Order: sequence, then C-alpha cells, then structure tokens
Amino acid sequence: MLSLAMVLSVGLAMSQSDPSACSAFEARLQVAAAAVKKGEVPQFTLLLRNKSQEPLRFVDTRQGRRRDLGNTYYQLVIRTQKGNEPDLSRAISDPGPVSASDYGSLEPGGSIEIGITTPMLLEELRRGSYRAHIVVWLDPYREESRCRSTATDFRVQ
Repeated sequence: MLSLAMVLSVGLAMSQSDPSACSAFEARLQVAAAAVKKGEVPQFTLLLRNKSQEPLRFVDTRQGRRRDLGNTYYQLVIRTQKGNEPDLSRAISDPGPVSASDYGSLEPGGSIEIGITTPMLLEELRRGSYRAHIVVWLDPYREESRCRSTATDFRVQ
C-alpha cells in the first residue's frame, strides 16, 4: 500500500518534470483572452491534430465528459515569468477507472478541441504575466505516452 507521502511526492514530481514536446500529433494550447482581471478564471482550449498516418486514440473529455479524467490526462501547467509554478489552492481530483467508452479516435489529419479543466483555483492568480502548457497523457497505461503541448502566454491585471 502506498503511503500518502509517496503519492504526494509522485504527483509533485510529475508536475515538476515536464515531458518532451508532442511529436506524433499537434497539441496546441489556446487561451480565450490574453488578459483577465484579477479574480477571473482564464479559459483554455487544447487543439489536438493527428499528424500521423494512423488513427490517434485519446481520452475523450469533450462536452463535459469525465472531468475527473481531463484534470489528470490533460494537466494544465502554469508558470510565472521566473519559471515557477504559482502557489494556488487545488481541489481534490482523483480520476476514476478508465473504460473503453472514455476514449475517442482521431483519424489522420483530423483535429478536435478539448476544453481544459483544472483542479487549481485559477481565480487566486496574482497580477502578472504567465505562461501555460498542457501535459498530455494519451494512454493512462503507458507513461511514455505523455508529452507537452505548445505554450501560451496570458496576463492577470
């Protein structure tokens, strides 16, 4: 049985060690507004485009499906100008089991948009400039399926 300290240290290590950039598919993070007021929550969308010649299997969290999976398999990472993660409160988000119905398939050349959710309380962001990206984890059973999206910049005023 894993101790709480081990679980916390693994979760912390995953958030601090970003994987390499996505290559078999395009993963582009977009922010709805380049600037938000303090206390507002910036809205993010992830564009996935299959650049390969094979169908791409992904955890499908579109249209509000399985928010618990979205928080884990499309993990939002925010950094300050100095490269530090801001100190934000987080809600508990523990993904339930993944079943075959939780996956979608993206044909070669196809693209989709996924609204990003996060357990971080983004309304707590202080005024300043930030850079965000997504750690995409396509297959929960393969650690090597993790990669990093493009980054997007935004400001809190």
